[in-house]
Amino acid sequence: MLWVTVAVGMVPIVGMMVYAHASGLVAGVAMVVWFFVAILLPRFWWPLGIPETGAPPATEAHDISSTGLRD
Repeated sequence: MLWVTVAVGMVPIVGMMVYAHASGLVAGVAMVVWFFVAILLPRFWWPLGIPETGAPPATEAHDISSTGLRD
């Protein structure tokens, strides 16, 4: 059944590519760009990786004193 899902998902993409060469080129470039933006960029953008919160890693470590206040 996975192949059916993949095939159905490919219909609009193939349709755009068949519509015209220019449209197909735009669709192909958009897919490649979307792949990098959606999958690769979040994984490799931050040197240490994005934490679960999606926030960038802290640049400085702040020790908390015995009073509970930051330095």
